[in-house]
Amino acid sequence: TIGDVTETQAVTSIFGEKGIFIGAVKPYVGHMEGASGLTSVIKAVLSLEHRQIPPNIYFETPHPQSKFLEIEYLCQSSKLTHVVPFQEGKLEVPIDTLPWPEDKEARVSVISFGIGGANAHVILDAFQPRDTILAPRKQPNQILPLSAWGANALINKIEQLQSYIGQHPHKLGDVAFTFGSRRDHLSHRAFVVTDGDTINADAFQRRHLPELQASELVFA
Repeated sequence: TIGDVTETQAVTSIFGEKGIFIGAVKPYVGHMEGASGLTSVIKAVLSLEHRQIPPNIYFETPHPQSKFLEIEYLCQSSKLTHVVPFQEGKLEVPIDTLPWPEDKEARVSVISFGIGGANAHVILDAFQPRDTILAPRKQPNQILPLSAWGANALINKIEQLQSYIGQHPHKLGDVAFTFGSRRDHLSHRAFVVTDGDTINADAFQRRHLPELQASELVFA
């Protein structure tokens, strides 16, 4: 179609010097209309995750209107991988699964224009893990409340919390907020004012709220 030719010419004008791999999802799933963009995104994410370029089935020659490109068939005997590069624009349509080239960035451009497409263009980059060292930060003073239905349950909860904060001191602020604003306050209660990244179980102030006596007054 004219859209395919236009997109191919645009890609060639930008990446013609370095070369680029191109592909499509239509041969696999047909014309998906508005869902074609999402299908292409899924394919692109899987390609980046596995560092492999998936093949394109039923591809032999480019559209006849692509006269500005010459066709050449190459074979890499070591991997028996067949590709059809468009020599003029250095475009390659893989016919077999290819490993991601080491000299190319792990980046995919998903184009879904046209009357039946999603009319969007998305660029996806592979996640690059980084060793980030966070500077130590002093936690502000906070009230950390705890509660339970019984005294023993409260003691167990304090010990569990102390062990957890010992392993995850950076989460002390989140824990204080959660127990203070997102938990029910039961009859046996305790609290501590935190002043750092650790919790001292002996610093908890405990209190047992007496149970309310049921009224003898009955309305009928």
